[in-house]
Amino acid sequence: MNMGEINATLALLHVDGGKLADLGIEPRKARGAIHIDAADFPLLCSALVLHLHALSALCKNEQTLSKH
Repeated sequence: MNMGEINATLALLHVDGGKLADLGIEPRKARGAIHIDAADFPLLCSALVLHLHALSALCKNEQTLSKH
């Protein structure tokens, strides 16, 4: 899958090659485009869910701390 296909499938989210690496997905470059194996897309989705859960928890913790 190239970056356009990945972002079209994710709809509201935008991912680039650097973000893939940050999420633990190793992209490869072919003919100027960044790709991952289609079989790795579920792994990418899981990594995004974990990342969003961590952000949500962080925001909740910050809100709790700011109330005190």
